[in-house]
Amino acid sequence: MKNKTAIIARSLLLPALLLTLNAQLPTAFAQVTAFTYQGRLNSGGAPAGGLFDFRFRLDADAAGNTILATAFTNAVGVSSGLFTTTIDFGASQFTGSNLWLEVDVKTNGAANYTALAPLQAFTPTPYAIFATTASNLSGTVSAAQISGGLIGNAVLPPSPVFSGALSASSFAGNGANVTNVNAVALNGLNATNFWQLGGNNVAAGQFLGSANNQPVEFWVNNQRAFRLEPSSAIGVRTPNVIGGSVGNHVAPGVYGAAIGGGGDDNWVVNAGDTDDRNVVANDYGTIGGGQANSVGAYAATVAGGAVNEIENYANVSAIGGGAYNWIQGSSVELGTGFATIGGGEYNTINSNAACATIPGGSNNIAGGVYSFAAGQQAQALHQGAFVWADSQNAPFASTANDQFCVRAQGGVRLDASASLYFGSLTRQMVNLFGTSYGIGVQSGTVYERSPTRFSWFQGGVHSNTQNDPGTGGTVLMTLTSSGLTVAGTINSSSDRNVKENFQPVNAGAVLAKVAALPLSEWSYKADEDHSRHLGPMAQDFHAAFGTGADDKHIAVVDEGGVALAAIQGLNEKVENGKRKAETQMEQLAAENAGLKQSVAELKQLVQSLAEKK
Repeated sequence: MKNKTAIIARSLLLPALLLTLNAQLPTAFAQVTAFTYQGRLNSGGAPAGGLFDFRFRLDADAAGNTILATAFTNAVGVSSGLFTTTIDFGASQFTGSNLWLEVDVKTNGAANYTALAPLQAFTPTPYAIFATTASNLSGTVSAAQISGGLIGNAVLPPSPVFSGALSASSFAGNGANVTNVNAVALNGLNATNFWQLGGNNVAAGQFLGSANNQPVEFWVNNQRAFRLEPSSAIGVRTPNVIGGSVGNHVAPGVYGAAIGGGGDDNWVVNAGDTDDRNVVANDYGTIGGGQANSVGAYAATVAGGAVNEIENYANVSAIGGGAYNWIQGSSVELGTGFATIGGGEYNTINSNAACATIPGGSNNIAGGVYSFAAGQQAQALHQGAFVWADSQNAPFASTANDQFCVRAQGGVRLDASASLYFGSLTRQMVNLFGTSYGIGVQSGTVYERSPTRFSWFQGGVHSNTQNDPGTGGTVLMTLTSSGLTVAGTINSSSDRNVKENFQPVNAGAVLAKVAALPLSEWSYKADEDHSRHLGPMAQDFHAAFGTGADDKHIAVVDEGGVALAAIQGLNEKVENGKRKAETQMEQLAAENAGLKQSVAELKQLVQSLAEKK
């Protein structure tokens, strides 16, 4: 837009075309190209006076972007603000198109002009109105009024309009070679040489368009709505197809591009503001519609939406729609190629993230090759990373290549028939609350990892308090480095059918080893409660009996078995002692009986001797 200044000119009379009539030729007239312009010039809010230089510009648009011709009038006298001058732009400029007049003024002899605003549209004066139809023929035209009696192409103006009855004999060749005639049908003429408003029977080789290297446009409401551009590249015949706003644009030298529609109708007026045109700047690029979309990569597509952009070298990429989505370019060909944004808003595929995908959502970033990001602020920043983030408005990013990352505040659910498969590699498969807690697989072993304890709960609800089963729950077992606590009995398998390599046990020998086994009271170092225990050390137990997997542990079954064997050994010892005692008692009883008999016999002998006296 032109800047307003302190000098303002206002036209008092509309520009007028003065028609000069030659009095000596009453049946003819001639029209000059100069016209008179009258105006009023103010300076500093008061009528101007003195000599001024004027520069008049003929513009094709109201913004003054396209200047067709310029005329100068210098040292024009201005009195009480009023002035009159003559302007001549020539005859070739006034072809019926809408035109505007720009007026620039300076003090006579000054260096710079001041542009006055706004531009003034050209309008016809009353006597010139008839001139707009002077090129048309209406009513009946006799042969005498036509030179030679025939209407040939050489005497027809461009795109003539005919009305009334015209016979075929009025046209050279019976109308077979007449071109540029916008008629539905002409009496007696060859109708196949005219484009019919009611439809046409098109024969092979016939077409609607240009036969030279010029674009073809279709207009609606006096504005371009569709444009077909020939390719300017050598050896390429693929045209560009541009629909929608007159501002929609395909860059020079580009071929095979297509813009379906959309854009900003006011792009020229708002050229100093946001450019809302749809623009394709690379071969075979496509924009389906929408507004302010741009494609700068080969064979890339923006289907619609607003302010979506695909940069150079993001070739064969696509944005389905949405707004403010961006596939960044690259410094190398196909660096960001084959990338896709389905829709949403403010989603970005970073440079060199080839084959990355964002299906939609908001503020997501795909920054690695083959990466995938979806949801709200999901950031797949590494190669092959899959990141899905829930509705929380906070970033959630991958941390390594080929990760599967999910943020789901409401939990993760699988169908009842679903199963999980983690492949055949040995690794920690599931990390919980960091890497200190998890489930993993070693060669031949499945393990669970915990830095403190394992607990088994029955019922209840989740609680963040350690070893708390929650309301309604029961602790069944707790395993820590100090031992296993069970809320009931432990039933270890002791089925004969699961055992082998049976050997008899010398219970007496076991008893002797138990008797010699050192015992003490102690507490586990890792036991926060410092509970007291009594028993042997695993090293002494293993040295005495050689049972268990190592000398660091005492298996419950071994400890119980040793105790039972010792009991049996003690029982054998007791039984052997009992038998020895019984034998001794029997011997003592026999000896006592003999003594009793001896005493009885001695008593009788004494009595007998006494009686003899």
